[in-house]
Amino acid sequence: QTRRTKNGEQQNSNDQTLNLSIASKETTEQRKVIINNKLTMALPPGIPALLILVFLTIAIIGMGGTRGGGICRFLRHASTSERAMATFVVAVPFWIWAVINTANMGNLDLGAVTFLLVILSCIALLLQKEKQLWKTILLVVSSGLVSVNYLLPFFMNLGLEATHYFYFAVGVLYWMVVGLWNWWGRQRGTTSSIDSEAPQEPPVSESTDLVK
Repeated sequence: QTRRTKNGEQQNSNDQTLNLSIASKETTEQRKVIINNKLTMALPPGIPALLILVFLTIAIIGMGGTRGGGICRFLRHASTSERAMATFVVAVPFWIWAVINTANMGNLDLGAVTFLLVILSCIALLLQKEKQLWKTILLVVSSGLVSVNYLLPFFMNLGLEATHYFYFAVGVLYWMVVGLWNWWGRQRGTTSSIDSEAPQEPPVSESTDLVK
């Protein structure tokens, strides 16, 4: 009987420990949800990231358009370095976001890898002194990997919100365009080519005739 009593007490102690562990996990998950809601302002899934993407794109294009020639000239004639810098600015916040997701969820967010490849490719292009095609190819490939990463959820049964899938679709197209934009600019110089291609006034010729 004494053994049964001790076994019963030990079982109750184990049950209490298990309940406390479950409660602790639930509290941790609740905290993660609260923190995530604060970071995303409780907007529908995918919308906060989409707003950041739109804001960064408008800011980059707007600043590029102020450098002589306007927005169209920036998009068409930006140098390799300028394109790499624009891509870098967009990639960094999303890489940080992916790293935070990995830390919070305990599972690897592939964005932490693909965006890091984009960032390293941009740095390689920004540091180059002479044009090296393989660095541009690396940036195009890494941008393509980001697109593939955004495409994967469509082939997985994740049960996400429609707004999340909308953001993923935008991400697929966006990074495909970014990769093509960097590829199209591969022939540009490493320094700004906007000012050099802006229309210039013809030089004033000096008259060799003397005033009579």
